[in-house]
Amino acid sequence: MKLGKVSKSLAAAFLSLLSLNSNSFGMDGSRNVGNEPIPREERKIADKDALIPYDCTYNVLVVADTVERMQKVTALLHNNKKDTKLGDLSSNLKNYESGKVYKAANNPNVNILCITLDDFNNQNSDDLYWDLICQSTGFVYYVFKSKSENDLECYEKLQKFYHKFNKHWCGKDLAYNENYDPYGRTYNKLPKDYIPSKDRDGWFIYVLHKRDLRVEDHRYIYFILDSNKMNCYKANNNVDVVDLEDYVIKMPDARTIYLMELNNNFNANEFIDFINYKVPFCILPFDKCKKKILDLKDCQIF
Repeated sequence: MKLGKVSKSLAAAFLSLLSLNSNSFGMDGSRNVGNEPIPREERKIADKDALIPYDCTYNVLVVADTVERMQKVTALLHNNKKDTKLGDLSSNLKNYESGKVYKAANNPNVNILCITLDDFNNQNSDDLYWDLICQSTGFVYYVFKSKSENDLECYEKLQKFYHKFNKHWCGKDLAYNENYDPYGRTYNKLPKDYIPSKDRDGWFIYVLHKRDLRVEDHRYIYFILDSNKMNCYKANNNVDVVDLEDYVIKMPDARTIYLMELNNNFNANEFIDFINYKVPFCILPFDKCKKKILDLKDCQIF
């Protein structure tokens, strides 16, 4: 139903209602007072034999440089069972399409959105839907393969993804600086003293603090190299860029590039350490993001 123009007070009330007792993901700058993330040890386990066992909204974004790699990781997460090899799911791989959301077969609280790297990098940076998607993401699995240590295109695509994701994640809370410098100096200070900056983690801590989120409870990015050796891009004398692995290590929301050769013997259990690392704070399921945007636009708040 078209509601037409609304007063600021009504709009605020409407946004508050839609936020489902969470923050509004950077769209109106409201704070998350009284709705702190639930500590991991207090999360309920829905199925101890499941790959992702938690009984809470759990959102995973799978981004891969090819459709095939995207389908492989999505299939393992969608199946959501321990001790499953990729070869066991080979007949189901083509069921997964770029840009679609899938709920785990044994747990509707586990949401997997899969997309190819090109589809993600080519979408509109000002798209409010992708703001909500990125701000609702708990884990990102970035899956890729480098042709050689001279594969500059691989490096550039990864950088483009990282900047685009961060811009969506920051939303209206911060104009993300694409000149972000992972080697920028980090000062030993309290989160409230951070300022929006392009250094290693100033922008990241600033946005978390503004949303009353803790670093250990929010999203994290895993970079997965489909290979058995580290052959990522390294700078040479003719190109003024940093080493790709070092670039990832210096990120505030990632730690390293993981070697995981996605052959038929690859076991879903390889993801368990990722899943047990923490339980991210994901209130809004992926499949609700588009509806929320449509509801907000229907009220002509924007």
